[in-house]
Amino acid sequence: MNVRAIAAAVAVAALPGCAASVAKAPETPLPLSPVVALAPAAGLESIAVVCPKELYADASLLPALQALLPPSDAAALARRHGGADLRELDELVFASYPHATLVLARGVFDPAKIEATFSRRAITIEGRAIDHAGGALSTITRVWGEFSSVAAGPNAREQLAIFGLQAVAIERDDVTSSEAPTPMVGPLRAAELFALRKLAKAKPALAAPPLAAANAAAGEGAVKFMLPGPFSGQLAGAMGGMLSAATAIAAVARPSGGGHVKVRVVITGAFGDQAPRAAEKVAALADLIASSAMGRLAGLDHPVAARTTMSEPESVTLDCELDALALVRGLRAAAGASVEEVLGY
Repeated sequence: MNVRAIAAAVAVAALPGCAASVAKAPETPLPLSPVVALAPAAGLESIAVVCPKELYADASLLPALQALLPPSDAAALARRHGGADLRELDELVFASYPHATLVLARGVFDPAKIEATFSRRAITIEGRAIDHAGGALSTITRVWGEFSSVAAGPNAREQLAIFGLQAVAIERDDVTSSEAPTPMVGPLRAAELFALRKLAKAKPALAAPPLAAANAAAGEGAVKFMLPGPFSGQLAGAMGGMLSAATAIAAVARPSGGGHVKVRVVITGAFGDQAPRAAEKVAALADLIASSAMGRLAGLDHPVAARTTMSEPESVTLDCELDALALVRGLRAAAGASVEEVLGY
């Protein structure tokens, strides 16, 4: 056999291996940024979005952030949740639904440690499933069981979903294990389907009415809190009945340097030619809150920049700039608990 024939034989023998390597497609990561896009709009009662890494990137906010979450508390939370440091998360989302609470987090996670700490906290692990098989960036693993805590009470149900290395989600049901033994009937199921792009006809919370308009008007921020309308009862009667015409409320805060945060509150609704009057009511309520004992403690009576209001036919906006450390002290006093206690379940 001559040299040319040997070379041809080697090339033919190598073809199957080459074909296999070419045919293997690279892994497609799950679409998890922003992770708030996994929170379904259906049934949403309230939603809060925090970007810890963005907040901690502003050195001037560290005194306020350490007052809100002392380093020892942050370390305790990390130990309780598989080494995940809250301060290093890109996003943390709390979404409330009629019978469940959904917590979403985006960052870098060790799936094995997250699952192990979840299992240690459980009274009983009822099941485990691979809801989507893939590689390190696309596998979805779910574990569920029975828990007991001060916040959830005895025999509460929780489900954990681990989205590759990039995100985790916990759903806590308001019902007990005996009342709802079948998993995957709440917002966590929708979150998985959003991640797998299988809910083409549905929209996540901040992209669907009524929060889409409020979110757009409020703008970007490291902290967001939103309430979808319509509002009823005492809330609808607030500010002389103004909120009965409101469709959503959004509050956004973002670092502004010097230990300060800019805060914007937006109320959307069909105010029409009554919008200027509605803005006056918002300003009056802001003055009332600022002059209260809690408002003074939070520094609302001495804003860094004067409060301003703006009205449009479909929205009323209030803007102010506050001292972050004073604001944190007021929030802690109002909550009556530390972040570690609130998140320590």
